[in-house]
Amino acid sequence: MSKPDTVAEATKDVPLPEVWQPAKPAPIPEPIAVPDQAATSWEVLCAWHGPNGFFERWRTILIGSLREVERAKALASGEKPLSDQRASDRAHQHPRYIAFIEDGLKGRVVYEREFAARGGLEHV
Repeated sequence: MSKPDTVAEATKDVPLPEVWQPAKPAPIPEPIAVPDQAATSWEVLCAWHGPNGFFERWRTILIGSLREVERAKALASGEKPLSDQRASDRAHQHPRYIAFIEDGLKGRVVYEREFAARGGLEHV
């Protein structure tokens, strides 16, 4: 029986202690739940799309949440860690983000029309 050439060969059949086992990948988090933007009243439209409305704040929160989801998906699939820009790019392409933007644009159109009607402004 020959002597092993390296430590790795000599210890290849020795089980690693529990502490040295490779870490299991973290579960992929769910994106944050965004409140419904459906306009049921003028006040709701104003809260979402008026000056200092919720829309932009929730968009920022959703993007941050989706960045973490994309980073976790990349690690779980064995990819190298995503750069900040790549995670942001993937988050902006996520179906949840696109649906949020579509709903927001529809709400914004309703808000602008209602604002013009209430303010007596001519809508172009």
